[in-house]
Amino acid sequence: MAISISLNCFIAVYYAKVENVMVIQQRATFVKGKRKIFRENLIQWIRKMKFSRVVMLSSTYSHIRTDQQLSG
Repeated sequence: MAISISLNCFIAVYYAKVENVMVIQQRATFVKGKRKIFRENLIQWIRKMKFSRVVMLSSTYSHIRTDQQLSG
């Protein structure tokens, strides 16, 4: 018997055909203890899709940042 484990999280995928750009927006935090498997699956998918370039952006909630970071 095969066992399949899936990890679902809130991710939106946008594709602009004319510009040939795909944007993946993760809108929720990682499930505790699942960050590594998510990263491995994401890297595997990126390689499978043969993207020519990958740009990763990140952010955080303002209540987590320091006053100095918020002021620039």
